[in-house]
Amino acid sequence: MTTRLNSASSYIKNFKNSYFSRLLFASLGLMALLFSGSPAQAATLALVGAVVIDGTGRAPLPDAVILIDHDLITNVGPRSDVAIPEDAIVMDLHGHSVIPGLIDLDVRLDRLGDPNLVRFKEHYKGLTERVVVPVAAKALLLGGVTSARDLSGQSSILLNARRLINTWKLPGPRLRVAGPWLVAHQHSEWDRVQKTVGVNVFADLKAEVDAGVDVLVVAAPSEFSPGALQQVVVAAEQLGIRIEARIISGEDAIAAIEAGLTNLNGWPNSIDDAQLSTVLSTIRAHKYSRNSIHWNLNLNSFLLNDPQIDIGFSLNAPDVLPELIREDLRFGYSQRPLVPADDQHALKARLSLLREAGVEFGVGSGAGQPQQWLGESTVREVEALVHWAGLTPVEAISEATGGNARYLGVDAGTIKVGAVADLLVLTGDVSADINLLSHQAMIFESGIRYR
Repeated sequence: MTTRLNSASSYIKNFKNSYFSRLLFASLGLMALLFSGSPAQAATLALVGAVVIDGTGRAPLPDAVILIDHDLITNVGPRSDVAIPEDAIVMDLHGHSVIPGLIDLDVRLDRLGDPNLVRFKEHYKGLTERVVVPVAAKALLLGGVTSARDLSGQSSILLNARRLINTWKLPGPRLRVAGPWLVAHQHSEWDRVQKTVGVNVFADLKAEVDAGVDVLVVAAPSEFSPGALQQVVVAAEQLGIRIEARIISGEDAIAAIEAGLTNLNGWPNSIDDAQLSTVLSTIRAHKYSRNSIHWNLNLNSFLLNDPQIDIGFSLNAPDVLPELIREDLRFGYSQRPLVPADDQHALKARLSLLREAGVEFGVGSGAGQPQQWLGESTVREVEALVHWAGLTPVEAISEATGGNARYLGVDAGTIKVGAVADLLVLTGDVSADINLLSHQAMIFESGIRYR
């Protein structure tokens, strides 16, 4: 069975450069265009005149040309430097921006963002794999997310979803899957799959690795003894799998960094200045390590009604969600209180200190959690990095694309020759106004146009 692999190089080598596959995908794209108006693909496509933000952090390239040959970018540069083939299909994108497809490091495909979680579970009982996950995957893709990592769902269901996506049987982003949260003891109040780490730490972790998960997550690391936490870290290193920390409190951040866990997920809004001071001291003591601190903040979980963020329901992603959930989302969205002014100033100051300490902010939105519908949540998280964490639009987009790609381990996230054609076309110049990130005109994943 042909698979869509997570590495572009192996992906190309194994299948998509063969003459048969090119003929097949071109035929499928033409049929989709003629008969369904669904995802379509041209043999050679030229995107002309847009502002290109390439996902590397470099300055935007105005009036650029991007050439796409099936699934790959074959050329990109100023219009004066790129020769457009005579037989290319040309799209005039003046007045638009083109960025890489968004990458979200914290999504949940077995939830659809419904704030009424009790009713959701009752209504969709037994339908997670057949209904909920396919809807969530499609909603993410239609929201501009072309690669994602599920950080807290049921791994067996999600691993099957990964297989279906990678074999083109299910529309959705390239998917990475985490195992159950590794905990020192069970938390009944957490709506997560949890696994208590026992005496035989290596065997506990190996069972998850053998199941095929891509990453392990230590939740609330401060609840482990330092020795037990170190055993978990060492076992993960021996098994050759990435391990990250879910931060619930300031103490968790300190324990994680002291144990050598440099990839953190979740910002504890309850953190105070004294805790932050200790976190900063721990980071400074760690700074000679080979790895910098990478922190997926999940800011939008408590900044939902930030008036600076012009998102509303402007994306198309909710169109694939059941009306029952969309009604709940609209109500929940309107009922969320604004963050008090003092808390706003404190948050901005604390995030500024973290940046000064060398922390890199990634994009992990919590999409699928209550009131976090898939697609919009990722966009809002990128916007929050600008409005609250002080990044420029280009920096925030680069973290959500090229930066996240490095941590996810996919050969995507940048616009360059030879890269997979995961592209998002936006109306207006998003490098000047990050709120235009929600004004999505076209979405390409592996060169296939989904909107």
